[in-house]
Amino acid sequence: MVSNDGKSGFLTRAGAEEAIKKACPATDAFLAGIKADGVEMFALMFAEEAIKDNNITTGWKARASRAASEYAELLREGAGK
Repeated sequence: MVSNDGKSGFLTRAGAEEAIKKACPATDAFLAGIKADGVEMFALMFAEEAIKDNNITTGWKARASRAASEYAELLREGAGK
């Protein structure tokens, strides 16, 4: 059981989970950053492949790279909320 911030009584499981989440917001941001880093690596891989194919504007690899970069940005923005 988790103490209710030193007050009398105890928190429910849901209340305890909420208290832990409030105490650890940096964890969510850190994990989102790790995910975004992986997506950016994926984007870079396809950007490099598009360059090798000499098709950096319209090819599917270039489009996949741009979409992945945008998604990585969304992951990072979501971490700040």
